[in-house]
Amino acid sequence: MLSQGLVIILTVSSLVLLAVGLPMALGKVPPNPIYGVRLPVTFRSRAAWDAANTHYGWWLITSGAASLPVILVIWVGGFGEPAIFVWLGVLVAPILGGLPFTVQRAYQAERRERAGADRAPDSDTPESDDRDSLPPQFSS
Repeated sequence: MLSQGLVIILTVSSLVLLAVGLPMALGKVPPNPIYGVRLPVTFRSRAAWDAANTHYGWWLITSGAASLPVILVIWVGGFGEPAIFVWLGVLVAPILGGLPFTVQRAYQAERRERAGADRAPDSDTPESDDRDSLPPQFSS
């Protein structure tokens, strides 16, 4: 049987993942050197930062939410301390499993952003046609 102190530690660990993942999933974490998915690609591109952090935030939420019922089953079921490895597996699997997909999302977002910036405006559209506009010094 797990001690109450150990159950509290496991529960708080799961809740911390939920608390860390929620702002990331909601897109509330601006680029910074401390908190979030910090990869070279995410620092080069704001789109990559947003895509990676939003995606990985959901993985963290999944990890924290999935591990909470496992703690309850271990505690109520009277399983011993070796059952903590089951909780650890449920906690760590989404965190590690989501990393490759998160990195892929970041690189895809950077490529999309770069492709959009490299695309020249269409010269046939009125917005980009400035042949009839006068320079500022000749405007009235």
